[in-house]
Amino acid sequence: MKDFINNKRFLVSMVIVIIVVIGGIFFKTSFSGNGDSEKVKVVSNSKRNLYKGEKIRVPKVNDYTQPELTPNQEKISKTIAPVVKKNHLNGTILFVKDGKVLYNRGYGYSNFQKKTINTARTQYQILSVQKSMTTQMLLQLVQKKKVSLDDPISKFYPTIPNGQNIRVRNLLTMSSGLVLTKKVEGTPSPENVVKWYVSHVRNNGQLGMWHYFGPNFSLIAGIVMKYDKRSYEELYKQMFIKKLNLKETGFITDRSAVPYMSASYNETNNVNNLFAQPFVESPINTHFELGTADVAMSARDFYTALSAILNNKYVSAKTNQQLRALALPSSGYAGGMYEDVDRYVMRGQGYGQSCVVNMSKNGKDAVVYMSNFSVNKKFGGYNSLRRIVAGFYNEMENGRIS
Repeated sequence: MKDFINNKRFLVSMVIVIIVVIGGIFFKTSFSGNGDSEKVKVVSNSKRNLYKGEKIRVPKVNDYTQPELTPNQEKISKTIAPVVKKNHLNGTILFVKDGKVLYNRGYGYSNFQKKTINTARTQYQILSVQKSMTTQMLLQLVQKKKVSLDDPISKFYPTIPNGQNIRVRNLLTMSSGLVLTKKVEGTPSPENVVKWYVSHVRNNGQLGMWHYFGPNFSLIAGIVMKYDKRSYEELYKQMFIKKLNLKETGFITDRSAVPYMSASYNETNNVNNLFAQPFVESPINTHFELGTADVAMSARDFYTALSAILNNKYVSAKTNQQLRALALPSSGYAGGMYEDVDRYVMRGQGYGQSCVVNMSKNGKDAVVYMSNFSVNKKFGGYNSLRRIVAGFYNEMENGRIS
């Protein structure tokens, strides 16, 4: 009987010890650390994501705090503060020099209604700049000689009007002469998005002339999917998210993959309430932006992906030069980028968001501005935003921001 009682006491003691140990671990995990140093909780999402074992980030309150600035970052902050205030910039600003991040800071609200602020982690739609990534998918096929830049698109889409005269290079330079015959409708699968465009485009008689038409790149995505036998999303995840180890990038069609996604706001002339018109993107628009504007990224991830392209991580320098040589003199545009004398300029706007990037041709210097606020005409509109980012870049290159 004594042995039984002693054994029972021993078991009770062991249970108490285990509870104390677990409680201590929980207390330490829950309350130690702050700001960006805090570990981010992850949960398994293998059923929803394409790669087994892939995990998603679950935001905590501390993910929306801003880290302390270093003395040098404080100097940069004071330098750009008048421009930020005057133009009501709302988003994230990133400065990179010689491949090193000088400054990465959020401004304004990520979600005004929830009172969460923009930070370095905030995610924004990359909009039309995504076309530069879709281009790299196509160029891999070009480099493997599976596709030629001079192929007529009738080779891939026999029913497109004038397809025998439109070349793949015309899609890349926005000179296909194609326009839509009606507004997009429905929420089709990626394959059916391409089929819908093929059935609803016509020739406007301006083949070879600059005319910005986003679906050109959905047709490019369709060509890529024909040869690769994977969905666009699968290929994008493999090429960019996994290859570059991007932690804050995902498709906006899966909100669990973009936990730091900013809310969008439409243009308003009410200076006292810039967030008076929240914008909710239609599922129709989301589905029809295949290969053109359905990815969201943080500013750091955005820079990493664009720098990889300019550093020829996906295709050879020779293949990328072939692309650059296609640009029309009137636009300087080829494959999602505008070439200037000393830099590349990437930009996008729409759906209550906008972004502008100025980047050196070797991909080592950059200024990235991403915003969840539609460009406001009252503050100079989109051209003003482009001038602001160009000005920041010039200041950095001249050594006044360092």
